[in-house]
Amino acid sequence: TANNWSNWTAQVTLVPGTNTIQAYAMDTVGNFSTTNKASLVYILSAPLTVSTNGNGTISPNYNGALLQIGANYSMTATASAGFGFTGWTGSSTTNGATLKFVMASNLTFTANFVDTARPTNGISSPTANQHWSNAVFTVSGKARDNVAVANVFYSLNGSAWTAASTANNWTNWTAGVALVPGTNVVKAYAADTIGNLSVTSSVSFVYVLSAVLTVNTNGNGTISPNYNGALLQIGANYSITAKAATGFGFTGWTGSSTTNGATLKFLMASNLTFTANFVDTARPTNGISSPTANQHWSN
Repeated sequence: TANNWSNWTAQVTLVPGTNTIQAYAMDTVGNFSTTNKASLVYILSAPLTVSTNGNGTISPNYNGALLQIGANYSMTATASAGFGFTGWTGSSTTNGATLKFVMASNLTFTANFVDTARPTNGISSPTANQHWSNAVFTVSGKARDNVAVANVFYSLNGSAWTAASTANNWTNWTAGVALVPGTNVVKAYAADTIGNLSVTSSVSFVYVLSAVLTVNTNGNGTISPNYNGALLQIGANYSITAKAATGFGFTGWTGSSTTNGATLKFLMASNLTFTANFVDTARPTNGISSPTANQHWSN
């Protein structure tokens, strides 16, 4: 004591588990107080190491906490959106989300989560049924993933899958392809960093082989539509109708195809030339100015 026993202290060395402290006081003539008793528990504790592998949480998170050796504890793992829990590893292994353990020294646990979300991928260009007049085309698209896209693969008309290119971590991707005349089908899919694959996107579009058509008129008349000089799709069907001007008549189409009908129907090909022929059908007019009817003349 430092204040005539108003307060007193005593230092003891505990043993692990329950300890009982007893104390009594004695006055100057030998009278004794009641003996007081108090129990306390000396807890042996150790730090626990808990970590996560992948995206998820653990509750309660005892990482770094001093836990009582010999006491029972439990922790539950919960996967984040797009991830799945695969199991606990370390000082104890279990596939169950809830890990139950008796605390001891040097325990280490890891909650393992795996990415289960498939990436997404879409073809931005070409659009469905788009018509294109060049043999070279640059396919473009966009890919996304909850973690990271590793690659995008594309195929044209059933060819081998080929890696596309990107300059911004697959936010946009491109691929150069050489088209064949007619319908072309391009497909593409994305893969993330652990091998999850997106749905395969597919777009059909048309590479149009075209040529210039030459259409002339011989005589006074019009043609509708007037395809002269137009680039028309080779292999496609077209028609042109001739209409004579006043005083003219249509006599027929000549050139790459011949017909007397006013409407010419044709399958477009290279080097086609047509002429719509019109002929003057109006009779001339003539009148006698002099003499006049029943005029009398003396010479």
